[in-house]
Amino acid sequence: MLFDNNQIDSDSLPKVENLIFHPLQTSYLKVSLISNIILWLVIGTGASIFYFFKSDEFPTILRFLFPIVIIALALLSFLLIILGFKKKSYAMRQNDIIFKTGLLWQKEIALPFNRVQHCEVAQGPIERIFNLSELKVFTAGGASSDLNIPGLSPEEAKSMKEFIVNKTIIDEEE
Repeated sequence: MLFDNNQIDSDSLPKVENLIFHPLQTSYLKVSLISNIILWLVIGTGASIFYFFKSDEFPTILRFLFPIVIIALALLSFLLIILGFKKKSYAMRQNDIIFKTGLLWQKEIALPFNRVQHCEVAQGPIERIFNLSELKVFTAGGASSDLNIPGLSPEEAKSMKEFIVNKTIIDEEE
């Protein structure tokens, strides 16, 4: 038997751009901003304690710049969350799921269902308040999930999980 490895014309491949991508729930932006507020409260508290006890050791210019840098970094992180939220979307096809993310470094992850080991629906305390869930999809060979899609309604996440699980069962039977 001869081995064939024919070239494929890249123009004939299906185009991902033609897919209809679904945005995350808009309330996920609030969850992200609240989580970021909590993070910056912790960082700000630690920085304030450090600044209070060590500011005498700083040159005058650093005493002035230190709080400005902390505030600027916090504002930048909020801006990146807001702008990055608009770039997150997902699409499901017959044999895979695709998740797009990234503001500066854009990334598209396509995970074929035949590689899925298991998947789960997770919900943290802030997500629970806003009635949101996260779909986590795992493949073989790793302890952490290979694909996380946050900002889904619980019904949507559960429906997607059931579809993926059913697809993996069908693929195993074939």
